Amino acid sequence: MLDHSGGHPVERPQFSIPHRRNISGGKDGKEAASAPINIYLRACDDNFVLPNLLPFCTGDSDKLSAVGQALSDHDLCALAEMFGNVAAIEEVNLEGNASLTERSLAPFLKHLFGKCAYSRLRKFSLNRCLRNATGPGIREVMDNVTGLLTNGVKKLEYLDLGGIPIGLNSQLPLCEAISNHMHLVSVGLSDVGLGRNPQVMQCLTALTDSSTITSLDVGWNSFTRAMFEHLGERLCRAGIIKTLSVANCAAAVKNGNNPCEYLMEYLSNPAGLLAI
Repeated sequence: MLDHSGGHPVERPQFSIPHRRNISGGKDGKEAASAPINIYLRACDDNFVLPNLLPFCTGDSDKLSAVGQALSDHDLCALAEMFGNVAAIEEVNLEGNASLTERSLAPFLKHLFGKCAYSRLRKFSLNRCLRNATGPGIREVMDNVTGLLTNGVKKLEYLDLGGIPIGLNSQLPLCEAISNHMHLVSVGLSDVGLGRNPQVMQCLTALTDSSTITSLDVGWNSFTRAMFEHLGERLCRAGIIKTLSVANCAAAVKNGNNPCEYLMEYLSNPAGLLAI
């Protein structure tokens, strides 16, 4: 392209890419390079993924809400890189991202042990994630979640792990960590395989022993008559849970009686339950 005067070629302006600026020029440049958004953009380059325009990724929100975004392991690995420089995070909602596996979730959860989530994280959901994960991989992720509840996030109020085939060895430690947490109000454990666990009675005892949980979802876990009776007894004794979901929990009908009927009998006694 030529200019209008002497026919000399016009030089194209050189634009700098913000996340690749030369940071040797001073304090401002170094601060810009260490900003979470620029760290995220560099991580996207390294992982060969396109940057996501979620408000959390652009620095416009403290809530990572990525419901049904079809995130891949590479997407989450890039996003996790910015956590070391994030001041606070109030929500992590990855519901419906079925392709996420232990390859990204295990390192991601370790970042939540830092100060950004310790007293700020209120909501955490992995509902229907880990669909393509291996058995050992799911156990690794659940061990991290258990550790996070025990030592990592002290003010968490909402937890949803529904739709994840949690291994039998991980279920009781997880339920005990949930029970001992001092701020959890709503817990979702639907379709996690509780009914096939030999320790299911202990799991239900732990969940109903919580002094703070008022909403519990254990739907789509196949419960027998004895399990329903135990759950009903614990609900009447504790009187803390106000909302209970047991959708599609009844195991095979025996002698014409639906196992769920035995839970209903216990709920005829005075208790704190308001909705089922």
